[in-house]
Amino acid sequence: MRIAIFLVSALALLPSAAMACSPAIDQPVLTLQERADKAGQVFIGKVVAVSSEDVEFLVKSGEDEKSVHIKPVNNTCGIMFSVGEVWLYLGPLGFDGTQRLEESDIGADPQAVIKRLMQ
Repeated sequence: MRIAIFLVSALALLPSAAMACSPAIDQPVLTLQERADKAGQVFIGKVVAVSSEDVEFLVKSGEDEKSVHIKPVNNTCGIMFSVGEVWLYLGPLGFDGTQRLEESDIGADPQAVIKRLMQ
């Protein structure tokens, strides 16, 4: 029992990942495109920094790069952002549809990736 408590406590202190989503309560089933349309903020980014208060993404669009920060919301949804991962971000409310992508998706048009994922 002490080992389990220690492991849970140790994992909670790790700064390398952050939870980031809100629970879906009585929400209708939506396609990925419908989720993106409702998201308000959609981008593909590579996680460059994670803390309990902030997740920083590097977002590329053509030759341009910008830093985008989001605030993680702790709950039971289970989305964990870790440095080096590439994500399709559909947020900030609910993160419904936010998903991990491949490194090759950096700089891609989010709408093209959404269409590919829906096939």
